[in-house]
Amino acid sequence: MMISRVAISAEIVQFRNERVLDADWARKFPGALWMPVFAEKMSQRGIKVTTGDVALSHVKQGYWTASDIGVIQHLDDSQTEELIKLGAHPLILTAFESPLYVPQFYKNVKLIAPKFNHRIMFSGLFEFFKPDSSKNHFVRFPAYNNNDIHAIVPWKDRGFMVMIVGNKYELPFSKYYLKNLQDILRLTKRFASLIIKGKITSLFDFKNFSYKQLQDIRLSAIIFFGSKNLLKLYGKSWGTLSNLPIAYQKKLIPLLENLNPEPCQDKHEISSHYKYALCFENASFPGYVTEKVIDCFVAGVIPIYNGAPNIEDFIPANSFINVRNYKSWEALLEKLNSITESEAMQMIDNGRLFLGSETGQLHSYNGFASFVEKLVIQELKGT
Repeated sequence: MMISRVAISAEIVQFRNERVLDADWARKFPGALWMPVFAEKMSQRGIKVTTGDVALSHVKQGYWTASDIGVIQHLDDSQTEELIKLGAHPLILTAFESPLYVPQFYKNVKLIAPKFNHRIMFSGLFEFFKPDSSKNHFVRFPAYNNNDIHAIVPWKDRGFMVMIVGNKYELPFSKYYLKNLQDILRLTKRFASLIIKGKITSLFDFKNFSYKQLQDIRLSAIIFFGSKNLLKLYGKSWGTLSNLPIAYQKKLIPLLENLNPEPCQDKHEISSHYKYALCFENASFPGYVTEKVIDCFVAGVIPIYNGAPNIEDFIPANSFINVRNYKSWEALLEKLNSITESEAMQMIDNGRLFLGSETGQLHSYNGFASFVEKLVIQELKGT
């Protein structure tokens, strides 16, 4: 294969016109900062990196030849489809999002993924199809630069617990959701909106996936620890709770004045001043491990994790507290109160050791970019 250009293509308007290749801009989007790092690495090899919209425009105008372009596609993308039809090479498919937000991609992945030479996705997605396993690679979610790693704050100088999360509640189908007419009307409006945006095509898209949304349990944790004055909450959109099920609104409204959620300007700096961080993924899905737990290691705070059921396949068990191991919030709190300072600092050290390991470095923007670079070069050499 001979290519002189690589196009990173996604149905994300904010990434277009090569904006995502600007480090200051990419920093605004979780997991995106590897792209400008990758572009610089490929530039040093004499290969131009662009975005899918720019590549497609140049091909259509006759400035570039499609067969000179290799494509890295994120999720489903119409621009990539056009480029491939014109002769571009489908190099790598990436998927960094959970089924909660892109159910249509999960539904169609068995049709999309086999077209690509390599697939970087959450482990659960590989259960949907059976291609060459040597071309399947688990996502190591890129989340930090090595100079982001924060100084360790003394244990005695820390607050008890922090959670950094915006007020989001995306999945309509929850056992708590349909309590009254207002909930039913909100469900109808939300469902219609998703269809208009093309995120779903039918009720089927919310079913037939082996995952569980974790937004309910996240709200439950906020209510439990917030009611005991043990939690500091940061994040956007907590000023209105109308998007939440009525049952949660009633419990959260009296707590919010005391919780006083503030916008988060620097998540690592803020988290470093607490002993524990509630660290919940949006959904429980095999291999779905995002920046949340890595951010805790960077900050030097102990993650209280709930997410991927196989989390210990990806993150050392001695570096975090797994919510799944406790039958109640009371049991978890009892455990937290029993942890000594020496035990806590050992857990924090274990997290830092992981970041410094070969596997942990894949979660850095530079490490992930180097991994993608390696895959591209393999294809260029035909190995």
